[in-house]
Amino acid sequence: MPTTAQRRAAQPSGRRGTPAYGLAQCFPLQGHWSESDYLALDAAIENQRQIELVNGYLEFLPMPTRMHERIVKFLFVALFEFNRARNLGEVFFSGRKSRLWEGEMRLPDILFAFSAHQDADTEEYAAAADLVMEVVSGSPKDRKRDLLEKRANYAKAGIAEYWIVDPGLKQIKVLTLNGGKSYKVYGVFSKGQKAASKLLKGFEVDVTDALAGLKQ
Repeated sequence: MPTTAQRRAAQPSGRRGTPAYGLAQCFPLQGHWSESDYLALDAAIENQRQIELVNGYLEFLPMPTRMHERIVKFLFVALFEFNRARNLGEVFFSGRKSRLWEGEMRLPDILFAFSAHQDADTEEYAAAADLVMEVVSGSPKDRKRDLLEKRANYAKAGIAEYWIVDPGLKQIKVLTLNGGKSYKVYGVFSKGQKAASKLLKGFEVDVTDALAGLKQ
């Protein structure tokens, strides 16, 4: 009977147990991804909603946890009901691409856009957003992305309001544009308080309930 080493030696080089380099060669190198390349991933990769396009690079996001999805669901339902009563625009969650500028596509957990700002939208992405929310994941890399990188990106794109929902700190931070392309803190809301929007007058959520998530 052949040994394990002999069986391995008999296998074609670069086949079993090795990465599918041939598949990778079908796609652009990192740093050379265009919007058309990025959008074409829909037909090629399952769960593509967890990939963002950042300065020509693909950035792979962690798959959401159950609690992350519960928090997103709670926030979406709250904003959806608020908007439905007023017919201000449209609310999306977990998967609607937001085109910040050419070559920059992000996937906010929650995206709201006024009706008047949706003329340039396509089936593939939202061309403008007025309010976005991110539920912060736990790793240092993920926290840096939401707290620093996306904060700078969303401000540069002119998104009027950014909610950072932080289960680790048990708080919701609401940021608003400070004249130009940077954010200032509108409010930091902790458990027992209600986080309120400056952009959408009257919209608020109970922080305790939001961080507990919606189980229904």
